[in-house]
Amino acid sequence: MAIIRVEKRSNFTVLDNTAIRDKDLSLKALGLYVKMMSLPPEWNYSVAGLAAICKEGMSSIRSALKELEQAGYLTRDRKNNEKGYFVYEYTLRELPQTPCKEKQHTVESHTVESHAEESQTEKRTQLNKESLSTKELNIKELNKEKENKNKGLSVSEADAVLSELIEDEELIDLYKDYISMREEIDAPLTVRSLKLLIARCERLSEFDTSVQKTMLENALIQQWKSVYPIANGEKRNRNAMLEDFGRVLFGGGGDS
Repeated sequence: MAIIRVEKRSNFTVLDNTAIRDKDLSLKALGLYVKMMSLPPEWNYSVAGLAAICKEGMSSIRSALKELEQAGYLTRDRKNNEKGYFVYEYTLRELPQTPCKEKQHTVESHTVESHAEESQTEKRTQLNKESLSTKELNIKELNKEKENKNKGLSVSEADAVLSELIEDEELIDLYKDYISMREEIDAPLTVRSLKLLIARCERLSEFDTSVQKTMLENALIQQWKSVYPIANGEKRNRNAMLEDFGRVLFGGGGDS
């Protein structure tokens, strides 16, 4: 019988055994799960960031994240942050989450009441608008339009554009990551600029989906504000670029 001796040090992570002993979880997903659990709470999660600290590429990271979501260990909610920017919120769990029937029933029981409150709110809003003079209303609308121009894409706006123009699910996920990256560097996209970006990506790739994915991955890693064609005979491969990105994030050399 083999004897295993474990040498423990002060720098370690304590985990519940549920995920570790879950037979339905692949080793790839489990490895990413353990890696994510070891990261500090303030770590800024993203597919590109996780790929930078792992050997696997972004496609492999994305598939492992989906597996963790399906198993109930991870949820990723797309929200608008305090600046109105489109971001992902990661919630990682030691115990898998299962759908709660009681919660669903509670939500359904309040549906009629919520609709009634929304209806009353809409009526009050309409009355307030009617009480304004034409001049005041015009000024209000102009100010609202200026404010919206300075905001990034909402979740619903991004979903609408991507579902209309893109069919490949992996490509859609890459665009969502790119939208989040642009907002993180305070250069948010608008509906119009997203449509222009998609058109540019298609034109430069000659509508080759795999080339579009590589272009977006390059833009994510380098934090570019646009996408650029892949040069023939490009010397640096994707893994080298990910290593550079990791050095920028976590130190250890590279340009500052």
